[in-house]
Amino acid sequence: MCTQIGEMIDLFLLALIAGFITVAYLFRSKQKKKNLPPSPLGFPVIGHLHLLKEPVHRSLRDLSRNLGSDVFFLRLGSRRAVVVTSASAAEEFLSHENDVIFANRPLATLTEYMGYNCTIVSAAPYGEHWRRLRRFCSVDIFSAACLRDSSDIRRDEVRALLRRIHVELVASGGIDFVRLKLQPLLYGLTFNILMSIVAGKREEDDETKEVRELIRKAFDLAGVSYVGDFLPILKLFDLDGYLKRAKKSRN
Repeated sequence: MCTQIGEMIDLFLLALIAGFITVAYLFRSKQKKKNLPPSPLGFPVIGHLHLLKEPVHRSLRDLSRNLGSDVFFLRLGSRRAVVVTSASAAEEFLSHENDVIFANRPLATLTEYMGYNCTIVSAAPYGEHWRRLRRFCSVDIFSAACLRDSSDIRRDEVRALLRRIHVELVASGGIDFVRLKLQPLLYGLTFNILMSIVAGKREEDDETKEVRELIRKAFDLAGVSYVGDFLPILKLFDLDGYLKRAKKSRN
């Protein structure tokens, strides 16, 4: 009996949420339309999310060709996006006159939890805080002197990577070519350079293993698009456990 009552309550809540979303969509559709670029046919609530299939860049290319425009508009759930598919249009968008307008990054759940509430340089909104972070990066991390000081580390790690590829080639029987999976090799190269510069070591001790695992989890979470960023109502349910994993990685 209690189970049936609980199921009825769940169905009632889902129906209430669906009704609220439908009313909100109808209300927004009656508002005055802005002068937007061409847009493909979309659905209520989800907009054009169903059109973005893997690989996404090819989906965007096909949409641009079908619409016959280098600039088009997409409604991704509760968010709006303008897609630019040509170098000339991108140059116009990112010119000095429009640079500040497009300087902000959209807020994401991952950067909220793992980016200290969107305060890191790659996620912070344009403003004084972001300018201070950018100044620090350009002066203390990516300056010519800093890059010159770390050039020996990068050179040694690249040589180590080439030696590993050579070992794989010899182990394959000395043929002229061998198929390699580059993702783990390049990931290891980046990690070793980072650890050598920041911590002064690249040995696989317990500390570096823990840092490597944290970075791997962050890349795994960043490598997928969280649907709750486009349909915020789904954050209440966390059906795929994304929020739980993001919170755990932050801690």
